[in-house]
Amino acid sequence: MTRNFSTVRLIVKCYGTNIETLYTKLIQSKYIVDKRGKKDEQYLIVEYPESEPTIVPPGTEKFIAMLSAEEQGGSGEAVIICGGGGKKLKPYFVNRKDQPNGRHAFFCVQHTIARIWVDDKSNASIVKYTVDELDGTFTITPEELWSGMAGEHGQKIPSRVEKFSGAILAGYKKANIYNCVEPYYAVV
Repeated sequence: MTRNFSTVRLIVKCYGTNIETLYTKLIQSKYIVDKRGKKDEQYLIVEYPESEPTIVPPGTEKFIAMLSAEEQGGSGEAVIICGGGGKKLKPYFVNRKDQPNGRHAFFCVQHTIARIWVDDKSNASIVKYTVDELDGTFTITPEELWSGMAGEHGQKIPSRVEKFSGAILAGYKKANIYNCVEPYYAVV
C-alpha cells in the first residue's frame, strides 16, 4: 500500500524594486505566489510547479532558494522530514486540525533536506535533496542514501546513515499509529 505522498518542492523568495509587476506576471503565468512583507520591504514567495523550468523570475534583484516538504502519514506508512544530517527541524507550520494520516508539519529549508519514508513492516528509504543555483537556474538533486528494512523486522541500520536512526524510528512509530494526527519528528 503506497500512498501518493507529496514530494520535495522548490520555493524561491524573491526581492525586487517592482514587486507588483513581478507578482502580476507570475500570477498570469500560473505560478503559486504569495506576497509578503511591509509595503517598502515586500517580497514574493514563489512555489515552482514540478513541470515548469526552475529559473529566477525576470525582474528579481535578490533571491533565496529553499526546499519545501511535509511530514505526513500514519495508518500504515509515513514520511518524516529532517535536516540533511538527520537532525530535527522546526516547522514553519504545524497543522493542529484533526487530519488523520494527513500533512502534519510543514518545513522550508535552504540547501539540504532529507525525506524518510517508512511503512509499518519496517521498510524504509532515505533520500537527501539538495538545491543548487547556477546562473539563475535551479536544480534539485535527489540522492538515495539507503533503502531496506530496519528495526525489529530488518537489519541494523548501516553506520553511514546511523544519524537518521531517530527519524526512521519516529517514522516507524508514526506509520503504526492508526489515524495519526500529529508530527513525530519535529522541534515544536
